[in-house]
Amino acid sequence: MSTPRRFPWLTAKNVAVYGLAIGIPAFGGVAFVYKMTEFTMTIVNSDVAGFGATAVATYLTGMLPLLMLTLWAIFSGRFRDVERPKYRLFELHDEIERGGELKTEGTRG
Repeated sequence: MSTPRRFPWLTAKNVAVYGLAIGIPAFGGVAFVYKMTEFTMTIVNSDVAGFGATAVATYLTGMLPLLMLTLWAIFSGRFRDVERPKYRLFELHDEIERGGELKTEGTRG
């Protein structure tokens, strides 16, 4: 007989999701504070030469998760039938208006 887990919600997937949900904004916040400090020091020291390279690297790093998410959506087929959810909404609305049973996703015509 197996003993029940003390924290059943504590799975590797949940740790990864929550870690990313906290880690990515925290990284963005640290990068923002760093950029504002660097910008302030650039104004004080009149040293504009190195400011642009760091800014480009920071913003490209920030855009990398969006690029990866977009590529994942393209390759997993999320953009194949972008009109279908709209028509499904209309179908569900018609079913609700008629007072009938809602069709499940697998039994639609």
